[in-house]
Amino acid sequence: IGFLPHVRIDLQVSLREVEDVVLKDWDGALSKQPQWPLLVDMSGQALTFLKYRDTVFLDSFTPHALDVETVRHAILGGLRYGRSVVVSLGDLDVLHGLGVAFDKVQKGL
Repeated sequence: IGFLPHVRIDLQVSLREVEDVVLKDWDGALSKQPQWPLLVDMSGQALTFLKYRDTVFLDSFTPHALDVETVRHAILGGLRYGRSVVVSLGDLDVLHGLGVAFDKVQKGL
């Protein structure tokens, strides 16, 4: 798991540990970080796992997934129902575009 904007590997977890570490934050390590976690999964298994968990899921392959209103509704839905917001970047290099989309909702988000 790395944290933006300076991506570094702070923690490596197995697929079995993804729920405890990323979604439940069992040791509180993620909540102490100043940035949101970035999970890099080359196999796609964690993506499938997170997609069917109790999360708000944004898929960057969907045409309007990173529109301002879609991102705003995802964040509000995550806050309202206590869910993690998961953004699937797939094979796309859209990290900068993702930051721009979240900044349009609220600067520095």
